[in-house]
Amino acid sequence: PSSYIKCQTINFNTVLDAWAKSRGGRAAAERAEEILEWMDRLHKSGNPDVKVDTISFNAVLDAWARSGDRVAPRRAEQILAHMDELYRSGNKGVKPDRYTYNTLINVWAKSGERGSAARAEHVLSVMEKKFREGDQDFKPNTRTYTSVIDAWAKSGERGAARRAEQILNNMISRYEAAGDPDV
Repeated sequence: PSSYIKCQTINFNTVLDAWAKSRGGRAAAERAEEILEWMDRLHKSGNPDVKVDTISFNAVLDAWARSGDRVAPRRAEQILAHMDELYRSGNKGVKPDRYTYNTLINVWAKSGERGSAARAEHVLSVMEKKFREGDQDFKPNTRTYTSVIDAWAKSGERGAARRAEQILNNMISRYEAAGDPDV
C-alpha cells in the first residue's frame, strides 16, 4: 500500500504561524498570504481536509503586524474585509474575533503612520459596538485597550496624552462598574 502524509488545516496553520513569527518582514507576510490562498485553492478543488479558518487568517494578520512594512495596516484592513465578506456569505469558520481585531489594532499601533492612533481607536470602537450588540467574541480586553493607548503614546500627535488617558479611564470605569476581569 502507498503511504503518504495527508495535510490538514492544522498543518497549514502551523506553517502560517511559523511564517508570522519568522521576522521575515514583508516577504514573510506575503508568503503567509500565498499559503492562505493555496489553502483556499486546495479546498475549492475538492480537498475537504484543508479549509481556511479564523486561525489561518489571524496568522496572516499577525505576519503583517510583525512585518514592519508601511503597507501592513492597509493590507491587514483588506484581509479583515475579506474575512468579513466570507463570514457574511455563510463561511462561519472564518468569523473575525477579538484576536483578529487586537491584531489589527496592533498593526496600526506599530505603523507610526499619521492618523494611526485614531484608526486603532476606531477599531476599538467597532469592537465595543459589536460587544454591546451581544457578540461576546468582540469583548475588548486589557490587550485591546493597552494597544490603543500605545498607539496614542507613539503617535506624537497633539492631544495624544489626553486621548490615552481617556482610554485608560474607560478601562478603569469598565472594571469598577462590572468588576470586568478582562480589563
